[in-house]
Amino acid sequence: MSEPLSSSEGITRIREIARCGDLQTTSHCRRRMIERNFHFQDLLSVLVNGEITDQPECDEKHDQFKYRVQGTTIDGDSAVAVTVILSLCSVLVVTIFDGADLESL
Repeated sequence: MSEPLSSSEGITRIREIARCGDLQTTSHCRRRMIERNFHFQDLLSVLVNGEITDQPECDEKHDQFKYRVQGTTIDGDSAVAVTVILSLCSVLVVTIFDGADLESL
């Protein structure tokens, strides 16, 4: 596993990929989106307009680093997307949850 990107490098890469790259979601993420009433446009809004506020975490399952992107949905609600940058042009979204839930973690 290589070194993690800085927060600014990570969010720049995630934004570029969300706009015109290969944006993938796990089956877990798709289930959670339905359960938590998030739409794909909400996810895009979080990724394109959000910020990485925490240090990257090791994701052994994907042999990469996870980046938490905190932003707002199209309705202005706070949300967090947990992402893994797979390559220069591919991001995997592991899950998305209400930003208010972040305070309880």
